[in-house]
Amino acid sequence: MKKVVIFLILFVTLFGIAGVYTAIKSPEHHKYIVPDGYTGWVKVTFDQAGYPPLEKKYRTYLYAVPANGQLVTSSRMKAGSMQVFYLGNDGSLRETGQYVEESIHAMGSSGHIDKDGRDVTEFSFFLGSKEQWKSEADK
Repeated sequence: MKKVVIFLILFVTLFGIAGVYTAIKSPEHHKYIVPDGYTGWVKVTFDQAGYPPLEKKYRTYLYAVPANGQLVTSSRMKAGSMQVFYLGNDGSLRETGQYVEESIHAMGSSGHIDKDGRDVTEFSFFLGSKEQWKSEADK
């Protein structure tokens, strides 16, 4: 009986350590909130002094994208999963599509050094239907 109790304590302890390790090492999540009905390019410029950091709730970064689709932040770019929501006039959030592939196109990141010698990292994607994206690409 004593061996069973010791085994259970050891098992629960190891399981708990594994859970904490997984939670610590899991990538962050990124929640983009864009104005209702917005279509077009969304561009985020990271690590820029003088701009506010992204709000973070638990392991989720919140991106409040303005009406022009361009957001500048002092936060660094991090890897992780991504969700995009439309923000209604009443404050409600609505997913942009049933599947990300239906509404997000041409996703990518880039980096360069600006004229003042500062690193600039950008992440961008096109938000809209496949037809809207193709029309934009044809311009």
